[in-house]
Amino acid sequence: MKTKLILALTLSVLAANTFAADGYDRTGTAAFNDAAVASDGYDHTGSASFAADGFDRTGAAKVAADGSDHTGAAKVAADGSDRVGAARFS
Repeated sequence: MKTKLILALTLSVLAANTFAADGYDRTGTAAFNDAAVASDGYDHTGSASFAADGFDRTGAAKVAADGSDHTGAAKVAADGSDRVGAARFS
């Protein structure tokens, strides 16, 4: 009984592998390979994700010309009073 079961399983595995041929050339995917690559490399970038001035690397309102994007609101004073705590300056 075990021999027949093992033989049947072996034959079914071999048969499944035989009929599971590649078939890639028979599908519609093989016909679209040429259209997947653009000559300017646009296939590697998403829509509206690349800008000539580099704005794609920054978010909206994240970079200011005077560097205020590195400081929080009301954290820097011109006279240096941001470095002292309340009631510590005498």
